[in-house]
Amino acid sequence: MEELIDITAEPPETVEDLARTQGDKLLRYAYLLTGSRAAAEDVVQTAYLKLSGQSQTHIRSLTAYARSVILNEHRRRLRRLLTQPTEHLQPMPVFEGSSQLRV
Repeated sequence: MEELIDITAEPPETVEDLARTQGDKLLRYAYLLTGSRAAAEDVVQTAYLKLSGQSQTHIRSLTAYARSVILNEHRRRLRRLLTQPTEHLQPMPVFEGSSQLRV
């Protein structure tokens, strides 16, 4: 089902307006990026915090800017995961005989 866009609606002017009017859409966007509801909620919450901590006078579309912040935050988290040291992880056990692990 297609989602209709109300072109008569006023664009959000504050982060609170953005959360109220676009919060579900931003959460769905973040979920598509992360694949996890918890991670999506974290990314969107971080975006709200970053947006509320800066001046929004230079931003033409708060919704578009929020989507950019969400994407950049997701990328930052991925980079951190990929560069995180793995010394604390235990090596996988090697089983003699069969190359397949049977459950």
